[in-house]
Amino acid sequence: MKVFTVSFLLVIFSWSANASIIGTQVACDIEPSILWECDNRISVAQENNSEFNILLMGNAYFSVNFESDSLLISNLQSNLQLRANELLSFSLLPNLFSASDFDLITAVVGFDASDIDFDGELLAFNLHNTRWSSQDYILLNFTNNAAAVSNAPTVLLFLIGVIALRSRLRTRQKSLLRKTT
Repeated sequence: MKVFTVSFLLVIFSWSANASIIGTQVACDIEPSILWECDNRISVAQENNSEFNILLMGNAYFSVNFESDSLLISNLQSNLQLRANELLSFSLLPNLFSASDFDLITAVVGFDASDIDFDGELLAFNLHNTRWSSQDYILLNFTNNAAAVSNAPTVLLFLIGVIALRSRLRTRQKSLLRKTT
């Protein structure tokens, strides 16, 4: 009975967790790839850590930092104007964030919310015809997390396993008692 009670409490207290990108895999791509590249194709998002550097001809021009509910793209160089139909994209876990609920803060000339395409999984930035000065950035804050990520299936599987194990132990104990009597 104690095992059942503890398992039940686990289910109740861990029913859901807040959605966060931290600890999940993020894929990076930028076009045209003949000029630009992501230093890593796939990275695990970590708190207070730059996941990607965007390279132009092998030199880092932008850093990309994912936080639990935001994305920061920072200029690492001085003045830069992009005119080669640059498209920066990231693949996220599906429906981690709501595709329509975000705030944009930027100092980049020629960039606004219409340059962002987000379907809940693929996040794309059209950087064509943007002008970046030293220390310019694009900050995207997700204002509404998608539905909380449920831990219930994992905990329920654990609970079912504990109950099955307990039932099997009882059956075995009964058969051992029958053999000894």
